[in-house]
Amino acid sequence: MFLHVCRLSPNKAVARIQDAISRKETVMIFGDYDVDGVSSVTILVKALRKLGVDLLWRVPVRLCEGYWIRPQAVIDSKEQGIHLIITVDNGIAELEAVDLARTSSMDLIVTDHHYIGHQLPNANALVHPTLGDYGRVEVTNGSSNDWSKKDCKCARSLRSIMAEKRDSCGKSQRKERRSRS
Repeated sequence: MFLHVCRLSPNKAVARIQDAISRKETVMIFGDYDVDGVSSVTILVKALRKLGVDLLWRVPVRLCEGYWIRPQAVIDSKEQGIHLIITVDNGIAELEAVDLARTSSMDLIVTDHHYIGHQLPNANALVHPTLGDYGRVEVTNGSSNDWSKKDCKCARSLRSIMAEKRDSCGKSQRKERRSRS
């Protein structure tokens, strides 16, 4: 039997997003060009805009930028004044790009479901369906249905935490955020 726990980071991810809102930072959402990557970017952009996040988004051009987040994307984001990058559908194996973001005084939240290599990235927060609360990879039966259930659990967990945080905001804060949209 598989007991699923999202990696320690949904709360850390939400807290960092809230910091970005309060500091009026611009956030970069970095996706992937395939169906789940583009869908993830779309959903996160819409949700974060409703929360008042000032953001940009980027999906790499596969033929010239390759897959996933690369160091050049981090450099470009830094030049645009970005302080927080949130990856969707990528980042779990991109150690070089994550390290560059951290050494460039940028924060990075990785949300991904792909295979984890020999080392976890040094991100501020990780949300991945196979990581237990101690960072070890949990073994599943490997079926795609099993993976999708775990992805949904992570998404529901993050969504419910954000909803709680949103509901705890005062009405005046919500009106202010809407006026900035």
